[in-house]
Amino acid sequence: NLLHNKSFGGNLTLKIDITKAFDTLDWNFLLKVLKTFGFNEVFCNWIHVILHSAYLSVSINGKSHGYFSCTIGVRQGDPLSPLLFCLAEDVLSRSITKLVTWDNINLIKGTRNCKIPSHSFYADDLLVFCKGNLSGLKALKELFDSYAMESG
Repeated sequence: NLLHNKSFGGNLTLKIDITKAFDTLDWNFLLKVLKTFGFNEVFCNWIHVILHSAYLSVSINGKSHGYFSCTIGVRQGDPLSPLLFCLAEDVLSRSITKLVTWDNINLIKGTRNCKIPSHSFYADDLLVFCKGNLSGLKALKELFDSYAMESG
C-alpha cells in the first residue's frame, strides 16, 4: 500500500533480473571480491584452482561428446557456486546502500512501525524501492553499468 501513496517524484519499485548471472561472473572479479572480504591467499588460490579446473561436455542421447574448459562463470549445480555468487552480489548490495547513504537515491517513506528497505535480493533477482526521481534513476543506472562492467 505504501507504493500507492501519492508523493512528489512518485514511488518506484524496480525489478531487475540479472540475466545469465551464474554464467557470466568474471573470475578475476570474484577473486578480487574474496580478497576484499578478507579471505586469505590460500583460500583464494583454492577457489582459483577450482574455477580453472572445470571441464564441460555436451551430452547427446545420454553420451558425453568432447570436453572443453570454462573461462568465465560459476557452474550451476556446484554447491560452491551459490555462495560465490552471493559474495559477488553483496558488492552490488553494499553499493546500493552507499547510494542511499550519500542521498543519491531517496527511499520510500514508510510509517513509524514499517521501515521500507532500499533493496532486496532473491537468487539472481533484485528489487529496488525508491523515489522515482530522475537523478536517483541515473545514479542507479550508472551503478548497474559499472557493476556489469566489473563483474562480467
